[in-house]
Amino acid sequence: MQCAMVYGVLAVLLARSRPALRVPVLTGAALLILAIAASRAVLGVHWPTDLVAGLALGTACGLLTLWAIDARTKRVTARA
Repeated sequence: MQCAMVYGVLAVLLARSRPALRVPVLTGAALLILAIAASRAVLGVHWPTDLVAGLALGTACGLLTLWAIDARTKRVTARA
């Protein structure tokens, strides 16, 4: 869950600041997140259903974080 949220949010923020790197950054982050999840399943640390739930919740938290960042940025920009 944490890797989906942290790496996802960092990748989106980096992709927003560097449009030329958008595809490689987002693809790399997605592959890294999936590789970490797959390694957890292969090692038997988590059940596959736990991984799916963690990825879904991490993605939801990441999207909520990005939404909050956008809302804050719009509010600060509107004041200036």
